[in-house]
Amino acid sequence: MDIDTWLTEEGYLDYIIPQIYWSNQWGEDGAVTMFTDRLDQFLGKRKNSARFYVGLALYRTDIANANNDPGWDLKHTNLSEQIAELTEKGADGYVLFSTQYLYRKCAAEELKLLMDAQN
Repeated sequence: MDIDTWLTEEGYLDYIIPQIYWSNQWGEDGAVTMFTDRLDQFLGKRKNSARFYVGLALYRTDIANANNDPGWDLKHTNLSEQIAELTEKGADGYVLFSTQYLYRKCAAEELKLLMDAQN
């Protein structure tokens, strides 16, 4: 089995949560829209009724975890923009990884802007 089967044929799963942990300013020059590219790739394969949630990288608000992804250092609206985009494109929701970052100072501004955007 593979992702193509899981997203096209009924009965293999109830939901899927691809981990799309990149920003849209990925790469050395920050010019690759990695989040959007991967989201579109997964959604393009989706042909069945399985619920589709997206794993988002709250942990990357800690710049030590950014891994060649300058978008996390350039702005603090990554999560709110990603959630707006995945919602607009028909995803069923999202999951933040990792919950321990809900209480860390490095994530505070990103989470505040996320909450403001959802209110």
